[in-house]
Amino acid sequence: MSMNRKQRRLQNKAQKPSASLTAAASKSALELRFEEGRDFSKAGQYAKATRIFADILKEQPTHVGALEELGVAAFKMRDYQKALSFFQGMKLVDPENIKANAYIGNTYVFMEKYEEAFDYLNLALNEWGKAFIHKALGNVYMYLGDKEKASHHYKTAYEMDPDNIEFLYSYIYRAVKLKSKEDPLFQTVTKLTKNKKPADQIHKNFILFKAYDDIGEHEKAFDYMLEAGKRVRETLPNIQENFHLYFEQIKQFFTKEFLESYAGKKHPTQKPVFILGMPRSGTTLLEQILHAHPDVAGIGEDTRFQELIEEHSFFPKINGAPYPLRQNPRHNRYISPYDIGQQYEDHIDAKTHGEKRVINKAITLFFEAGFIDLAYQSPKMIHIKRNAMDSCLSTFTQFFTNKAQPYSYNLTELGEYYKWYVELMAHWNNVLPGKILNVTYEDIVADIETEARRIIDFLELPWNESCLEFYNAKKAVRTASLEQVRQPIYTSSVGRWKKYGPKIAPLIEALGPAAPPEAKAYLEEIQGKSDERS
Repeated sequence: MSMNRKQRRLQNKAQKPSASLTAAASKSALELRFEEGRDFSKAGQYAKATRIFADILKEQPTHVGALEELGVAAFKMRDYQKALSFFQGMKLVDPENIKANAYIGNTYVFMEKYEEAFDYLNLALNEWGKAFIHKALGNVYMYLGDKEKASHHYKTAYEMDPDNIEFLYSYIYRAVKLKSKEDPLFQTVTKLTKNKKPADQIHKNFILFKAYDDIGEHEKAFDYMLEAGKRVRETLPNIQENFHLYFEQIKQFFTKEFLESYAGKKHPTQKPVFILGMPRSGTTLLEQILHAHPDVAGIGEDTRFQELIEEHSFFPKINGAPYPLRQNPRHNRYISPYDIGQQYEDHIDAKTHGEKRVINKAITLFFEAGFIDLAYQSPKMIHIKRNAMDSCLSTFTQFFTNKAQPYSYNLTELGEYYKWYVELMAHWNNVLPGKILNVTYEDIVADIETEARRIIDFLELPWNESCLEFYNAKKAVRTASLEQVRQPIYTSSVGRWKKYGPKIAPLIEALGPAAPPEAKAYLEEIQGKSDERS
């Protein structure tokens, strides 16, 4: 039976391959593998993606796309040295690639190599002019203390891409202070439209907190901060019990008897100085005061000492595991605390220029005080403590890079963590008597000269007046406190928590005995008013 015209058209269509199938068939196996690797990267499965791109490079060493994707994956995993090597390879293979300079410059920012970052970012700006390059340059200028130029680049990034809420966040949080509701920028902030992406909602609430806090509507601002914290916390695992276990295991292991009976060799150097303290407790201020001394170098939040412990000894991650001294180092090769001390000294020697003391203020160093004592004969440890309410509030209102400090986005969890830190520091002062110098943020801001002289004396260095003008020190600051340490001592942040009203009560309750007397009194006042209403 013969087919009619319509039936023939349908038959021809069925026999003819679709455009998408034809395109897929025309792609090489290498191209298909590259797309598979990119899909893994987009899904955040960087280990799987890396294996595919590495195989592609074995087959085709000049594959620019594979070099780029390997660099991006390494950057996302915070292996900046490896990321840099891939981006440099990308530029070597394709010198005209306009992305390479931007990648290299931005990676140098995260490696705290700001002069190199300038060169590459400015090249990228001339070649490409993308908004994110302006943001990277804003970061560099801010870290180096040039707020005016930083503000210009943050503003330019935002104006070039006003739909990118991270650019607006950088501009609002780091570069401007809103003065009133009539401020055009305030109008822009309050008109932020609802976005379905959770990350944008988080930034939106942080921005609104800063805006309302700037104009003095503190309790309304705090509502946005609570919402921001809630949204961040929903993206994080529940590890509060493991944190508590970790604190307890350290106290159980580093007993006074163990520390006094330890017979291992200890390193004699006095060069390393470790600042112990919670985030936003004044560690950056203290480092800057000391760094201004000609015999002292500050290296910021350098994590190499902790990495050496994890790689070659037995300081466990927060995973609920038991806490023996000798079990499963990351590299499965045990080296003694003395050798770790030596490797760390080699590391700081390479980063500095012969100074007699080198300051490290890495967050969580207060966990390592016992191990520091095993590694060094006369360790130099300085503990800085701040009023619990001011410290916790400043931590709570900060959106840390890569969502670090996961306990800090919920008032109750933050208060508990701070309480455990106070208990741990009491333990260290008991088992390491006289080995930790204790100072407070409030004493420093009240009388900087007396406290600075006391600290310099503890470090066994001659006094130098430059410590009193620390804000003039020519040093990059890469920390959440970067703006504050570029100006003389100020006291406006002391007692700041009182502005935010009754909704801060869960923090006071969680702090328990670690809460300052005025906070306990405020909690009783809140509870009394609640009882009256009921």
